Amino acid sequence: MAKVFLSCAVLIYLLGATDVLAQSIDPLELLPPIAPEVMTRGADGQAIIRAIKLATPLHMDGVLDEEVYAREKSFGGFLQVVPN
Repeated sequence: MAKVFLSCAVLIYLLGATDVLAQSIDPLELLPPIAPEVMTRGADGQAIIRAIKLATPLHMDGVLDEEVYAREKSFGGFLQVVPN
């Protein structure tokens, strides 16, 4: 049973990887945004997000009062494509 599951997982991974490899990607479109920008979009509309480093841990209390929220720009405008 475990061998069947593992075989299916590998097959799904390989089939999914072919979609990624088949896409033509312009290396200039893969550049991350330059600070202070946090997000840019490629010509195809794909979002490219710049990672940020946290100086202090976030407190999951529902209140957005950590310094990172004042320091960094917010971003949004995401569209769910998969699953449809």
